Amino acid sequence: MKLEEELMKKYIIGLDLGINNVGWSVVNADTNEIESYGVRKFNASNGASDRRNYRNSRRRLKRKDTRKEDIFKILNEIHFPNILTIDTRLIETRCKGLNEKISKQDITNILSYMAVHRGYIPFGNEEVNFVNLNGKYPCECYCDKFLNSVNNKYRAERETVTNKDNEREIRKILEIQQNFYPEITSEVIEKIIKILGRKRKFWEGPGGINSLTSFGRFKTEEDVIKYQKQKEINPDYDKYIFEDLIGKCEVDPDKKCASNGNFYAEKFNLLNDFINVSFLNIDEINNKEDFYLTKDKTYKLKESGLNKVFEYCINKENITIKGLLKDLFATNVNNMTGFRQKDHDPKKPDMSTMNMFRAFRKIFAKNNANMKIFDIKNIEKYNEIINYIMLVPGNVELINMVSSMVMSLTKNDERALKEIFKSKVKLKYHSLCEDILKRACNDMLSLQKNYMQVYKIKDYGKKSRELFIAKYDEQNKGKLQLNSCFIDDIIASPQVKKTLRQAEKIINEIIKDKKTLPYAIAIESIKEELSGNEKKKMYTDINKKNKELHNKAEETLKSLGFDTNQITKKKITKIMLYEEFDGVCPYCNKAININNLINGADEIEHILPRSDSFNDSLDNRTISCADCNRKKGNKTPLQYLTGSEKESFVNRIKSNKNISEFKKNNFLFDGDISKYKTRFFNRNLRDTAYATKELVKQINIFNDYLEFKNNIDKIMTLSTPGQLTHDIRDRYNLEKDRDAGEKPYHHAVDASIVALLPTTSIGKKILEFQNDANFFIKPNSKSVMLDIGKELKYYNTKEEKIEYDDYIVDLKRIDDINPKFMFSSEINKEPNKQLFNANMYKVIKKEDKYYKIQQINDIYDSKIDLDLFEKLFDDSKNETLLCQSQHKEFYNKLKEIYQKYKDSGISPFEAYQREVNNLSKVDKFNYLIHGIKMSENGPVVKKLRYYTPISEPYLVDKKTINKKDNTYLAYDGLSQAGIEIYYNIDKNCLAFIPIPAIAVNLKTRVINHNHPMLERYRKKYLKDSNAKRIVTLFNGNTIEIYKAKGGVIKGEVSSFDKDANRIRLKDRSSFVTSDRGFSIIDYNPIGKAQKRLTFMIK
Repeated sequence: MKLEEELMKKYIIGLDLGINNVGWSVVNADTNEIESYGVRKFNASNGASDRRNYRNSRRRLKRKDTRKEDIFKILNEIHFPNILTIDTRLIETRCKGLNEKISKQDITNILSYMAVHRGYIPFGNEEVNFVNLNGKYPCECYCDKFLNSVNNKYRAERETVTNKDNEREIRKILEIQQNFYPEITSEVIEKIIKILGRKRKFWEGPGGINSLTSFGRFKTEEDVIKYQKQKEINPDYDKYIFEDLIGKCEVDPDKKCASNGNFYAEKFNLLNDFINVSFLNIDEINNKEDFYLTKDKTYKLKESGLNKVFEYCINKENITIKGLLKDLFATNVNNMTGFRQKDHDPKKPDMSTMNMFRAFRKIFAKNNANMKIFDIKNIEKYNEIINYIMLVPGNVELINMVSSMVMSLTKNDERALKEIFKSKVKLKYHSLCEDILKRACNDMLSLQKNYMQVYKIKDYGKKSRELFIAKYDEQNKGKLQLNSCFIDDIIASPQVKKTLRQAEKIINEIIKDKKTLPYAIAIESIKEELSGNEKKKMYTDINKKNKELHNKAEETLKSLGFDTNQITKKKITKIMLYEEFDGVCPYCNKAININNLINGADEIEHILPRSDSFNDSLDNRTISCADCNRKKGNKTPLQYLTGSEKESFVNRIKSNKNISEFKKNNFLFDGDISKYKTRFFNRNLRDTAYATKELVKQINIFNDYLEFKNNIDKIMTLSTPGQLTHDIRDRYNLEKDRDAGEKPYHHAVDASIVALLPTTSIGKKILEFQNDANFFIKPNSKSVMLDIGKELKYYNTKEEKIEYDDYIVDLKRIDDINPKFMFSSEINKEPNKQLFNANMYKVIKKEDKYYKIQQINDIYDSKIDLDLFEKLFDDSKNETLLCQSQHKEFYNKLKEIYQKYKDSGISPFEAYQREVNNLSKVDKFNYLIHGIKMSENGPVVKKLRYYTPISEPYLVDKKTINKKDNTYLAYDGLSQAGIEIYYNIDKNCLAFIPIPAIAVNLKTRVINHNHPMLERYRKKYLKDSNAKRIVTLFNGNTIEIYKAKGGVIKGEVSSFDKDANRIRLKDRSSFVTSDRGFSIIDYNPIGKAQKRLTFMIK
């Protein structure tokens, strides 16, 4: 029996992708029966920004510490102090050092400060406001501000000093001090200046050859070996961290794609376009020797003709296709066919003519820059520069990179490069690498065939095909299943990749369960956002229009009698929104009184509920009458409006030219917003849309494998029209808000609707045009598309009968009680979550107990925490103020003030000082003038520090930091990765040991059982008992617990209670050490259960 016959495809899989779940359904393709369905739940991938910010902060602090340490080493070598002391007048000391002798300790203090505050080093095209030094050194400028400010305080908000200016000051100070300390040699000065100005090259990223990191260029030893081999071949070679973001060549996967601005990429496009065109009448053409006659009696360009076109395009400055045809062949566009059209105009050919090469050359010529890079006999430098333009974040890096990697630059060259960088928006990556582009150009010329023809003739795909099949075979080991290893190759957010992996697990499990491949896989799709260029243009237009509306709103308010100081941001926003709909309510179209709006009778409201969308932008706000605002409540506009009101509303929104496309999309959003109830609503819509497109690509990759390896017909894919699921739900009044429970079967309903579509007449037509590459050249393609559009309208009305009428009974039976419903939840074993909820902090050890030092930032704050002060002044409590032992007299004074004035209604310390300074209730209290002093001539006290006890801090050994004997550094909020279950042999009972996340290797995910923190927990919970480790549990594991007094409890692990040493389940029941046994139950991705382990105490 043939393999195709063995794999008879009699079922359809339907999928509904979400940010933290995938709904699935299986429909019998012969009987149209919904055979099974379910939901797979998983943890949404956290946004990377928090982790990235923490990581960047750690790196910044580490680099500052390293600079200080390196400077201290130099100071130590010349016998200067290498320990920092506090100088409250450091600015003045710096000024003094510019002209006269200062102490060695002063020099150390200044250099230490500068190592941390070295000034701004330009990066990218950041816009930065710099302090106007007026020719002075930074310290002189700051000193003037310091001395001329109230209370000797100043703040240079949003202004900074460049690193070069700070270097200039340090160099001057050190050169002056050379006169008094000869050990400060010129060599020492240069070493210090180099340390203050050093910066890792942007393309290097973190880590290095001897410091592998998953965030840098060198992630594995293999990366290092590859780099070193390339370096041996080409000593100028360097590896850029951004290379990981460049796609792989589709012909040679070992190489990266070239830019579309690459010289050979433009030549490739030119040749492809001119090979594709045909000429109708040879009599209307000069240079007939450059053409050959084709089988269809038209004429095409020979190699000589193509070379003439290429030479023309690289040598002439301004080119039009009309001019090119006239100059080279004395013909016109009417004699040419087979070209792309601009704006669908047959008289406007859209053809490649080396546009970018000529545009960049023109910029260089205009700036009198080095024209040698445009020599086509030595075009490598030009291509290198184009590559760097694609990589760099800004002008500064581009100039540094080109000057260090390609050639020395003049000022004219730099000016030209900056101008080219501005036009970078036109650049993107080609699908081929430079080597393949060069090869294709030569083959296309010699054969006079386009790329697709050359690809087949020369079998360009052989290498990638062999690699592809080998990779699939290696990963799948003979199983006909989708392979998630190809997901790693796509450039997408972690959320998209996670959703894709979960969807593939479901598909593979269904294939394994059915023992056959599906006939089709249908996926609910969501309309994706606009492209980058479209989005950029839209934002530009929106900003311009908003500025005009803002100015117009101000003028309107002034005309209504409002003074400038009465015009607030909120009033301006109301008028701007009022003008968008010409003063009528967008929902009911009734006029809104402008005075009522300003005075609050009519209000601003959110188009999409803010509680669901978390969108407070102007594009999600409008004005409405009080009646519509109240009735609409927490609904979307299309959920609120019905019938003719809804229809007229949609027409008004579509025809409104005053609002952006973003706002129109929000007004006309017609999906189930509860499915995307999350903080990053727009991002998640985008992620889901992208995941849908990528899943189709992943299925097609599997189809390629089926064709290459086994010659099996492909699995068809169907991306449903975005409105269809919603229209069917609306038609049959299927409940929408079903996400409240733990098992959101709502998504199984959507997946079933999608899975049934290929069984309908409209679904079969959609399958045809989405899967047949030759669909649009078939004679009936236009009529099929018209039929699809016509039938889709039937789904939006209840008057016409549709095939789903026969399925509605089955759809309404879907719920979490139905035995067909299968649910599974991902077990979160990821150790790479945030390890700590706070930064490193100082811990004091007193009498074998650990205390953290915390701070009250403002004792004069009216919202002061009185309960905390009750504890701080209660000697029986653990919390104590630092001044209690260090400044006993001051502590007693504070305690007395607190006790007397704590019921004053404001801060007791402000109340006391108001009385002391004879301030009335209306007099302004300024703590700098009226605050409490520690002593008569001491500083004003605003902040107080106190000890608070902590248990089991995770102590960190930082040898580079000098600490007192009783002082330690620790992390706060140690996260937990899992729970280890032990059998305590001596006590014949169970024992639970929490696994701190820090004990897990983030790369290998292997638990280090010898980690000090884990050892400490074992000692705490096991004492010295003889014990045996049984298994590791994670949050989300399902367990059956056999209670000591009889009975069985089943539930999901939720958390571990360290104090009570028990495991809590989601239903709030507990797994305790005295229970007589347990079983662990695993669920596969489609919800089928299997007991993995059972342990019973004898």
